[in-house]
Amino acid sequence: MLSRGFCRTFGVRSPCARPVASAIKFKACNLLLYASTSSVSPVLTTRDGMANDDAIADLKPVLLWRYFKDLTQIPRPSKHEERVLQYLKDFAAERQLPWQQDAVGNLVIRRPGSGGGEGAPCVVVQGHVDMVCEKEPSLDHNFLTDPLALRRDGDWLKAIGTTLGADNGI
Repeated sequence: MLSRGFCRTFGVRSPCARPVASAIKFKACNLLLYASTSSVSPVLTTRDGMANDDAIADLKPVLLWRYFKDLTQIPRPSKHEERVLQYLKDFAAERQLPWQQDAVGNLVIRRPGSGGGEGAPCVVVQGHVDMVCEKEPSLDHNFLTDPLALRRDGDWLKAIGTTLGADNGI
């Protein structure tokens, strides 16, 4: 839920909360993401030798899953969100989207309506950027420095030995 102070600071009205999920099932995914095809996503190797790109291969929409994978490669435990916030600011700047950040680190990126939606009411998509840092006890994983290793398990995308880092579902 967005706080009243946050709403006043960023001029947002009618905040609402949505249910969260701890795993991501992609079989019936039908989402839209504003993005440019100019971003390049590097191939990153996981602990078991499978490329993270292989874990998201053939998932639709392609850009959504590429950006999701990119986010899994940015370590971001609570109180250490600087790198992911910079990633989001760079994302906005590359697309000439205005952004603003308050004193405590809340970041708002604005995208004007288009395709006939220029006068439509504002839609707020809200989430947190820190990650849930849980791992298997036997795994040597440092959430301050190590990216997540992704794998496919049937219709599910999972991290190897850790959480996917989120409690917000797609």
